[in-house]
Amino acid sequence: MGKNINLIPVISTLFGLLITAYNTFAAEAKSTGSPWAKTEVIADRGGYPIDSYLPGHNKRYVKAKANFEKRRSTKLVNAHFPVVTSSMSVGKVGYDEAKDIKYQVAMRPMFIIGYDPVSISWLKTNKELLADKKAIGLVVNVENKEQMDALQEIVGNDVMMQPTPGDRLAEHLKIKHYPFYMDNQGVMR
Repeated sequence: MGKNINLIPVISTLFGLLITAYNTFAAEAKSTGSPWAKTEVIADRGGYPIDSYLPGHNKRYVKAKANFEKRRSTKLVNAHFPVVTSSMSVGKVGYDEAKDIKYQVAMRPMFIIGYDPVSISWLKTNKELLADKKAIGLVVNVENKEQMDALQEIVGNDVMMQPTPGDRLAEHLKIKHYPFYMDNQGVMR
């Protein structure tokens, strides 16, 4: 019975929620320098200060922020490389691939690429579409951080990409080739 459960809607939903939360905090952090809005005093009728409960003064917040910055460090980023997906290769996505996906459940558009001439050309051609659709990119074959940075430089900061092994994803989506783009309208072949 458990083998018949379709995990694509669950994965899409969780991935969408994760990216939405990330984008919300990233946008706030860019505009205010902090993911938290500053408090505005409307009326002061005495009482006790709440500064210790606010993120800027909260020791837990400061510690969480320090841990977040530590995780973003180069050591952790370099630990993700190389990313190799043996079940996928560069090529045209065939009509027999990704045919059972329920596109309507796709929360956000996504694309899959690697670090190769075909993917780089595809990325340059489609970077406006990806930025307009706020697509999320999975880089399934990349050797090192420099290659990943080169791909990110092509699309700029408007498009989020993540190095990710794609074997399980390829199995669930039934795809063998990339570049691959999917949104709630279907697959771009």
